Amino acid sequence: MILGDVNVEVTITEVIDPVTGLTNLEFQVNVLDDTGSIGDLNAPYFDLANDGVTDSLSVEGDDVTGSAFKVDGVSKIDSYTNMNGEVIKDLGRFDGGVQFGTAGIGTDDIRSTTFTLSSDDTSLSLSDFSLQDFGVRLTSVGEEDGEMPPITGGYCTEAETTQCCRLSVADPLNARSCAASAGTEISSSPLPDRRALKV
Repeated sequence: MILGDVNVEVTITEVIDPVTGLTNLEFQVNVLDDTGSIGDLNAPYFDLANDGVTDSLSVEGDDVTGSAFKVDGVSKIDSYTNMNGEVIKDLGRFDGGVQFGTAGIGTDDIRSTTFTLSSDDTSLSLSDFSLQDFGVRLTSVGEEDGEMPPITGGYCTEAETTQCCRLSVADPLNARSCAASAGTEISSSPLPDRRALKV
């Protein structure tokens, strides 16, 4: 779980593509309502342990409206989806980002979504996220069915929040703690070709 003004749970599952035989990663991203505040999922950002796969990555998902992949080069996807300020100062730019929906909640309000990350020429693994930084950008943050108070801080603009944690999975078969009081959990799927990492 990535903890903050709004808690976000990310589950990453290895899935074998029946056509190519390669292993893809399926991401389930959920905004939780346990803090009294909610937000519109704007984009997750992440680093990869294996920089060599970055140029071959692609993403698919019903809510996906953009993506960017570049080793240590991603801090925004377009003019409204970015990770700036203290996060970039502390952690540096990310290797990838995936954008959902549109700016704000005028057209959509995404609190749960799934996308699949794949490589053109190699299998991906949970270990690709070993000891890597993972962040999420939320917009329209506030109480459900209530007014959205401004979030103040060095890197947040009004009604927006940016949260990050570092995945600490040295061995994808063993769970380790995640920075910022978050945690990771490895679970086995009933299907033999699926392993999941819950953030």
